[in-house]
Amino acid sequence: MILQPARASRLVDFHARNKEYPGLAEVVDKLVAATWKSSDKYPSSPYLTEIQRIVDNVAMIYLMHLAQDENAASPQARAVALLKLDELKSWLAARSAEEKDEDLRAHYKYGTLQISLFIADPKGFKIPPLLTPPGRE
Repeated sequence: MILQPARASRLVDFHARNKEYPGLAEVVDKLVAATWKSSDKYPSSPYLTEIQRIVDNVAMIYLMHLAQDENAASPQARAVALLKLDELKSWLAARSAEEKDEDLRAHYKYGTLQISLFIADPKGFKIPPLLTPPGRE
């Protein structure tokens, strides 16, 4: 819900009125730090690792939704979302080049590709649906 277009636009507005309030860029940076960039995000359990990868992708998808929303998001909220996606893409590209773990490298490459395709054509890009992961059997 933090990246809901109206809420993101309010973050931009409130921060413009009073710099003591967190801005959207700061909030997105913390969100990305807690997901994609978290150093302890890959627990020893393969199952929990897959859940964390889904969480990473959900954060990316919601940033795309925000950047693409012309109806409810302010232009500045969309601009910040696009900037943060571009920054994430650069970080992912650098990480995937040095990553030794094949699964993690694939995760980073997928994120890089999705963001690249989105930035190339935000209006034409089909944002991946948010699927509920299968439950335990």
